[in-house]
Amino acid sequence: MCNFGLIYTVQNSFRKYDRLASKKTIEQLFSEGEHFFIAPFKVLYLSEDEFPYPLQVAISVPKKKIRKAVERNYVKRLFREVWRTEKHRLTDRLITDNRKMAVFIIYTGLYEKASLPSFREKIIVILERLVSAPLDATKKSKNED
Repeated sequence: MCNFGLIYTVQNSFRKYDRLASKKTIEQLFSEGEHFFIAPFKVLYLSEDEFPYPLQVAISVPKKKIRKAVERNYVKRLFREVWRTEKHRLTDRLITDNRKMAVFIIYTGLYEKASLPSFREKIIVILERLVSAPLDATKKSKNED
């Protein structure tokens, strides 16, 4: 078993292992995961012991909401920057609690030339909500048996 605390000592990074790219995990996230909505984000999350890293995240900006690729990329760039600097609020807690979580965030708002401080406020609220998130429904049902 690898000590992920050593991997995550590097603060303010968004590396390949931080990105959620596994199709299997994403499908599991959409089928079994919990979700909540904090405008303009819809957040899906799932906590499982089988995940390879303590925290992995993916962002989606639908073409239906924001037509221009330049604008979608701008929103994703803002998200990645804020996530990179603020994710320690969640990763530290996950490591101390020995939990692992996959998160998928969907931007549901229209394109506005969003500022970094406004994005930061929303992401911090999301991270605080994820810190206090209970274990997923599958673990609850396993514990009841």
